[in-house]
Amino acid sequence: MSDDDKHVRASFWITRRMKDGLDRLRDVMSESGDTMSRSEIARLLLAEGARHLMGDHSRTMRECVTDPATDEAEKAEARSRRGRGARRKGASMEREIARQMNERIPGLGARRSIQSRGAQDGADVECPIFWIEVKAGKKPNPRAALEQAIRDAAATGKIPIAVIRDDRRPAFAVLPWEDLLDLMAEWWESRE
Repeated sequence: MSDDDKHVRASFWITRRMKDGLDRLRDVMSESGDTMSRSEIARLLLAEGARHLMGDHSRTMRECVTDPATDEAEKAEARSRRGRGARRKGASMEREIARQMNERIPGLGARRSIQSRGAQDGADVECPIFWIEVKAGKKPNPRAALEQAIRDAAATGKIPIAVIRDDRRPAFAVLPWEDLLDLMAEWWESRE
């Protein structure tokens, strides 16, 4: 055990994973001509961590010691978790929209589409006269959602509607102006 190792252990505890990361970083640095002991690297990383905590987020300690192969696997796993969460959020919103429609319009028979179970040619929420695309998330794009609804509904003759909900905000609907005018005209005529 070198004096550097003793100094590092006296200053703070190093986990096996941290030690392996420090060794990898030292190997990479030695290939480029830099020579630093493990304790010098550890001190640098602590300083970087303090910088990060003080608000300079330009570089994280993790970027300094991460194995690229492990990093890619962790990124892929994180993307998969985010994807599952987004699908779950969308499915929940689709069920909620169908439930609200059925409560307000008894006998409508709105339900979450079968496309959610594998098929790709249905609206998110099925009902007799509307083609409903549902988007939920941090910042869903209403124009893109409406364009998708218009494109997908073209062959069916249904009125395309995009229902959008930003996180922790109420839902809103977007539909083409001409379709809204038609709905308003029908409502006006039904009053008489």
